[in-house]
Amino acid sequence: MIYNPSVKKLFLLLLLSLGLSAISYASESNYSSEGKKTLYDQMDSIGPTMSGYDSYMSTWKHAFKVVDKPYPVRYGTTSERYELREGDCYGWDCENMAARSELVLQKQLVQARYNQDIWYGWSFYNETIPTIGLYNVIGQWKNGMPTSTGSNNPMLVLRQTPLKSSIWYWCDNSFCSRHLKTQDNWDVFLQLGKGGKFKSQGNSNNWNSPCRLFSMEENQGKWVDIVINTNFGTDEDGYVNIWINGNKRCEYRGVIQDYIPSNALYPGPSHRRGVFINNSKMTSKTLPTLIAYYDEFRIGKSRKEVDIRMIEDPNYQPPKDKCAKGFINTNDSCTVDTVDTVDIVDISNKYDGQYTMYLYRSYPGSNDKNIVNATIEIKGGFVKVSDNSDRWIHRKIDDPLDSLKGEVDTEGNLNWSMEIDPWKKSQFIHKVIFGGILNNDEPITGKYDEGTVLRIELKKKD
Repeated sequence: MIYNPSVKKLFLLLLLSLGLSAISYASESNYSSEGKKTLYDQMDSIGPTMSGYDSYMSTWKHAFKVVDKPYPVRYGTTSERYELREGDCYGWDCENMAARSELVLQKQLVQARYNQDIWYGWSFYNETIPTIGLYNVIGQWKNGMPTSTGSNNPMLVLRQTPLKSSIWYWCDNSFCSRHLKTQDNWDVFLQLGKGGKFKSQGNSNNWNSPCRLFSMEENQGKWVDIVINTNFGTDEDGYVNIWINGNKRCEYRGVIQDYIPSNALYPGPSHRRGVFINNSKMTSKTLPTLIAYYDEFRIGKSRKEVDIRMIEDPNYQPPKDKCAKGFINTNDSCTVDTVDTVDIVDISNKYDGQYTMYLYRSYPGSNDKNIVNATIEIKGGFVKVSDNSDRWIHRKIDDPLDSLKGEVDTEGNLNWSMEIDPWKKSQFIHKVIFGGILNNDEPITGKYDEGTVLRIELKKKD
């Protein structure tokens, strides 16, 4: 089938003349690839595409096509297949060490507006994308500024990031969604663009990546259902919520981009999907062939309009948020657990008395570092810092002792917590849970992050 731009424009004008809104068109069940075909304009060499989209990919026919079974299909009869090979590039990318196979939603169908609520949903299938540090992008929204200005910046990006470069555990709780349950092998992150205060990237905002979403490797050969709710906010009222396979993985609050472009090519943030990489960031020398599928891309005003799980099963009820350690689900939202310790039966005064506490910091390949000495008191089974405590605090950390809380039972089992930054460089305070037994000299330890362990030694005072 030969693509004819003038026919497409006439079709869109006809829709508008009939009074059909773009939202209703975008919310139709066949909006993604259902009933559509791959279009290819050999005359203009724009590469393969389909109606409603522009091509941002090489002119090779393998770059994109609409396929049906036995290719992977999430729902209905067809899906979108994207392929990116070594040497494939498009336009500007060819001179800037980048390569992509992406489709971008055309201007007439862009529904997003700044500071207005909008929902997106689609399904993603990884066939050959490895976990080798490609920094590849599998979906993004750009602000639509003309490329001649050099500022067509991404606003929201779904990016696979090498796990070794992740500094998730250093990220400030006010920025990262650390209150939601995550796993260490989740290497697909939401990354904010370069708008506003996030132009400066570093440890405190996890290099602009507030949310961990899923593992590329763990989900190879599987469909991943993605739902995103945002308002592309230009101030502190901005937000991004993301659900993966029905489970909430992102709850960011704050600026997404701190200005509304005055001369953008689109009326609002422009969505594009496929596979995109920047070769200069790759940790491998040669790009492997990357193949991914997308299906059921939808835009709507509510979750039920875009969530494929709710569409295929009207009785489907999304699960409650799974909260990270130290947080509890209250009214379908993860909040700080105000109970610092787990329930311990038979709290006892058996171990009451004053102790000298030595707090050590350690991490792989290093010796223990003593960072706190103090006198503590166990009274009625509860621990606190002694009123007449002699304290020594390492100059490179802040005093964490006022936050020391916990209990001891009749068997000597303790469950204590302390809010501490043992480095004074992570820019946030982390609550560490300590566990151990007092009566047999077992170690009392707590895990600060994946690399740093804290250890308490106690010596009873006469």
